[in-house]
Amino acid sequence: MEFGGSLVVWDTYDAGVIRTWRMPPAKSDQESLCLLAFSPDGTNRIACSSADLQAGVVAIWSIERDECVVQFHGPGRTPRACAIAWSPDGTLFASAYDDHGNTVRIWDTSTFQQLYSASTRFVEDLDIVPLSVAFWNGYLCLSSSHPTYGFRVWDFRDSGNTGSWSSYGTTIAAENATYSPSDSVPFQFAHDIDTCNGRVLVGMYSRGFMICGLGEGKKPRHFSGKRLGSVVRARFSPAPGSDHVLVVTKGSPLIRILSCTTDKLICTCRGPVESGEVSDAAFSGDGQFVASSSAKDASIRIWRARDGALLNTLQGRCPCSTVKFSPGAHPTLAAGTNNWTVCIWPSREWGPEPEAPTASVVP
Repeated sequence: MEFGGSLVVWDTYDAGVIRTWRMPPAKSDQESLCLLAFSPDGTNRIACSSADLQAGVVAIWSIERDECVVQFHGPGRTPRACAIAWSPDGTLFASAYDDHGNTVRIWDTSTFQQLYSASTRFVEDLDIVPLSVAFWNGYLCLSSSHPTYGFRVWDFRDSGNTGSWSSYGTTIAAENATYSPSDSVPFQFAHDIDTCNGRVLVGMYSRGFMICGLGEGKKPRHFSGKRLGSVVRARFSPAPGSDHVLVVTKGSPLIRILSCTTDKLICTCRGPVESGEVSDAAFSGDGQFVASSSAKDASIRIWRARDGALLNTLQGRCPCSTVKFSPGAHPTLAAGTNNWTVCIWPSREWGPEPEAPTASVVP
């Protein structure tokens, strides 16, 4: 089946990869990033897009049926898809583009129709390129590297296509924590966003990360970047009741798992120095495992989240730029590679060997 005229699908089960989907080739290595996002509703769908400037297409694939369900096209002739996200119930899908208007679109995933569209040029003549998008409590959050407008919120159901982006706390203060860029630690250079159980995690390129909770008058909790460095990836653990946060910093081969309650380091996942910096990392749906990709080698590493132990190493065909787990008890692992392919491993292929039961001694 074709995707942008150049998709190839084949079965490589004997080599451990059960499916590989080829994306349109990019013009340069800097444009080869592959965006991946599993649907959270258990339908085993995955959204993917290359960052090819000539594509701008986000494809929704069914892993079970091994077919492309739909392709969402961006605005204009040559936009670049630079961020994608599913709503928590899987009924909505957002895609952000690096086009002239820096457009963000929201789609209905049952009818595949566009519901809302807005430009992130909420300040006249200001070019704000989206870096990450995430649904949060009925709103759409956006991060960008702009020093003043790094984190914005769109109440798309009320404002519709007007593109009324608000600073955190400006229009939603009655329902959420109040905060504005005039406070002591503004949301500057926001690079990554994650949401879980009504909270927003904002990774900032020069200021560590912040966690925003629900409740009027509550300010975000700031975790300083002096100890962490420039945060390029930040993720909540999805485990019930967990307060753990995964953090990846620029240029580092380390993955840190922290308690966002005590600010204590839980463990460190340390890859080989020769593998280069961590390009992406993700929790499994139960929070027990972490998958990571590296910038210089073709390895996907599986770590135990509670102590940082390396459990498994998967060998791909080229360096990977992104990794994602599907939700559920037996999650599928997906990796987007730097030669514009998406590789899929079932849980039986990436999962660690079960621990041997401990024999009890009867006196």
